[in-house]
Amino acid sequence: MRTYASLALIALALTAAAPARADDATDRAKVVVDAWLAAQNSGTFADYRALYARGFRGVRRSGATTKRLDLKGWLRDRKRMFAHPMTVSIDKLAFEPIRGGVRVRFVQSFAQGTYHDTGNKELVIEGGRIVREEMLDSSMAGANGAVCDTMECKHTSKPEAIIATCAKACDGGDHAACREHANAYSYAWCGLAVDAGKAAALYEKACSADDPMSCSFAADTYAKTDEAKAAPLYRKACDGGDPSGCLSLGLLLRDSKTVPHDIKTAVKMLAIACNDFDRSAPGSSACYELAEMYRTGKGVKKNRSEAADWQYKYDQSQQGE
Repeated sequence: MRTYASLALIALALTAAAPARADDATDRAKVVVDAWLAAQNSGTFADYRALYARGFRGVRRSGATTKRLDLKGWLRDRKRMFAHPMTVSIDKLAFEPIRGGVRVRFVQSFAQGTYHDTGNKELVIEGGRIVREEMLDSSMAGANGAVCDTMECKHTSKPEAIIATCAKACDGGDHAACREHANAYSYAWCGLAVDAGKAAALYEKACSADDPMSCSFAADTYAKTDEAKAAPLYRKACDGGDPSGCLSLGLLLRDSKTVPHDIKTAVKMLAIACNDFDRSAPGSSACYELAEMYRTGKGVKKNRSEAADWQYKYDQSQQGE
């Protein structure tokens, strides 16, 4: 069980170059998790705040209470928490490489004063920063009961019960449960066979302002056979703050063989990803694509000055500055 880690790890997490391989991304995610844990247990709010991306989305659960927050709201809420000493520990830590970053799952135990709760938590980390954090369930005194958490299929003899819980919750409008069910079909978890069609449909049900990454996951699947269906989902993901959606839509509108090219919108989407999410892997890639477009004249008029500006932003993203 983890409780404390060196605060020096924070600098490493934020200055490493954008990952080129899944192993690199996982290594960086481990550094971020250690820094995240250390900042809370040491009560160092500045170090904690530095780990979060500008387009962050968070879901806080405490018992039966659920609250969805953007970065500003999350940090305002967390700053109050940092006013008093706390103890945070994690167990059953698991890392799953995903497009553009890493999904991290663990069981979190939180104690502050007389308050204590335990639950399953998920972080999504891109480019050395946390873009999403969600308390999947929370139970006082650590009695969790049956929950929709496909990672728990590894620890139970009845994975079908977890899938049934996810299906019921998804049908009831729980976006997180739809995403969990989709993950099971995407990665053959909980005894299910891989089924891209069912995964895409469930990711689309999960797609919302609170879960833009699911919009991207659905679009990624549809893009293999129906790019026209993928385009609006990428746009919704981008509008919701997922840099992968902005990058993918930009490339789709620039390169597609089935969707009419729209270079003006493509450049706009790539610029959003680069300017707003440059520290993420997709954002960094968008900076690079724009530099190449203006350097080579791919879809746009060659412009050395524009190319140099986007190249500079790409170089800065690689240096973590």
